[in-house]
Amino acid sequence: MDKRQELIIRRMLQQGGLSKNQELTLRRAIAGEIDPYDAIDSATSSMPGNVAVYVSNIMKYLWRHHRKHNRPLEDVLKAKFFFDKLIKYYAQNKTKDKQED
Repeated sequence: MDKRQELIIRRMLQQGGLSKNQELTLRRAIAGEIDPYDAIDSATSSMPGNVAVYVSNIMKYLWRHHRKHNRPLEDVLKAKFFFDKLIKYYAQNKTKDKQED
């Protein structure tokens, strides 16, 4: 991000009127952080429906568990819930796993 883009984003933040998600996205952009939703979309774009939902939730909860609130275990357990569903899905469907090294 160049200085001009950063200045524009900072002005937008100062003016307010943004949703919480818009503000977080802009703050991440200034900090040079990866947007978690972009990463999740990229990681799950080629996955079938249920698998994409499970994996995206696992990623979301693990991504934020250490900074979301004072109870990180809560988000880790939510991730585990979706991880268990993913395991059950593959066990029930007995799909062929593609393993890439």
